Amino acid sequence: MVDRTAVTPVFSFVVPTLAARAEDARRCVASLRREAPRPSEVLLVCESGEHGRAFADLAAAAAADGLDVRPVVQPGGAAKRRNAAFAALRGRVVVLIDDDAEAEPGYGAGLSARFGGGGAALVQGAIRPAFDVEPPEAIRPVLFSVGGFNCLGAERRTDVFISANCAFSREVLDAAGPMREDLGPGSGGAAWGDDTEWAMRARAKGFAPAFDEAIAVRHRIQAERLTEAYVLSRAERVGRTRARLEWAGRRPGALTALKQRALAAWAATKGSSIEARCLRARLRGYADEVAELRG
Repeated sequence: MVDRTAVTPVFSFVVPTLAARAEDARRCVASLRREAPRPSEVLLVCESGEHGRAFADLAAAAAADGLDVRPVVQPGGAAKRRNAAFAALRGRVVVLIDDDAEAEPGYGAGLSARFGGGGAALVQGAIRPAFDVEPPEAIRPVLFSVGGFNCLGAERRTDVFISANCAFSREVLDAAGPMREDLGPGSGGAAWGDDTEWAMRARAKGFAPAFDEAIAVRHRIQAERLTEAYVLSRAERVGRTRARLEWAGRRPGALTALKQRALAAWAATKGSSIEARCLRARLRGYADEVAELRG
């Protein structure tokens, strides 16, 4: 019998997962068993050895399909977990996918079409929401502010970089380096921004992200995120993250300070709409973070 896991993989799928989301992770890997081009590997970044051993049956079943599924044990924040996988992967193309995302039909063909010719590339895939509950009307005007997706019906957000579904060649990873571990969920730093900051570094190295509709996933959006309170809280934390990315290690510039004041004045004229409240929350978070950085 041929040992398929001995074949150097072309694609390395990095799936950080939490013990509380084991069923999500199983659905994610099931979608990769169906869609991943071969040879490929799936690195499940687990919280502990016990957590990793819980997927032994999944790994054995996937091996029969020629897909190498193996755990990488690394607790900590999202960036720290992805960096551990970066150090362990063997593939020529790195694919980041969240454990609560599932590859849609055609996903693997899209990856092959984009990366089959070799060369360096950085791609943001399409991320469609799978809402646990129907979003309330009150937050529909700012539904993209919930985060976690860039496609909603005919609407697209191509100005963001979301690590729930992206892919890049090893040349891009080598040039940009690992993700900053003081940003992102669970890092103890700014609430988000690890993927955004990494993409900024990749862009500075000459790798502008391309948006590819064919590389599509459905990303679960939990019910607790579909509330006004969450949207406003997220807006404030996004403001903090933007300030951290723009001004860490240096003084805020006068032009940016003027722009922030102009936005605040404009938001003040927009009353109590959810759009205006989100903007005010983001500006408040930005100002608070700048004050802390300057202090």
